[in-house]
Amino acid sequence: NGVDEIYYCDYNLNDKTAAFVSKAKALGFKVYALWGEKDWGEDRSGFDELMNNYKTYNRNNPDNKLDGVHLDIEPHQIDDFDTYRSTYLLNFVKFAYTTNTLYSNIEIHYDIPFWFDDEITYKGITKKVHEHIIDNANKVVVMSYRDTAEKIYDIAQEELIYANSTTTELSVSVNMTS
Repeated sequence: NGVDEIYYCDYNLNDKTAAFVSKAKALGFKVYALWGEKDWGEDRSGFDELMNNYKTYNRNNPDNKLDGVHLDIEPHQIDDFDTYRSTYLLNFVKFAYTTNTLYSNIEIHYDIPFWFDDEITYKGITKKVHEHIIDNANKVVVMSYRDTAEKIYDIAQEELIYANSTTTELSVSVNMTS
């Protein structure tokens, strides 16, 4: 059905991971580590520890390497997000810039909600949050969660247009029903 990527959620990369990656790659899939904690913009130490484990895993498993990291960090899930929205969004933007600098040799993807339209200034550059994230990612998936192409396009149009002006790949998500 054209599916060629797997987002593998496991915070412990080990022999089980290598066995899974081996089977998936034999079937033609790319495999990305899928991780996310809502507060990594506030404290990235757990993320950086995972990235060190990622690098060690790939170094120790040259035939079963992960293809990159897919991040689902949702600062809007933090309890007092509405009160400190600008601060949390700025910290998420800082996280993306820092991650892009520290791990420029690793493919990094982000999930973002369709409403990341707040303007944030970071290092003198004012852009919408989704623009900052797109600028610092290899791929972005917009959590558009609609059930028709028209609704998905309408809700993700800004992100699609902006990504088209960059080298970042952008995908949209679809709401599936039974």
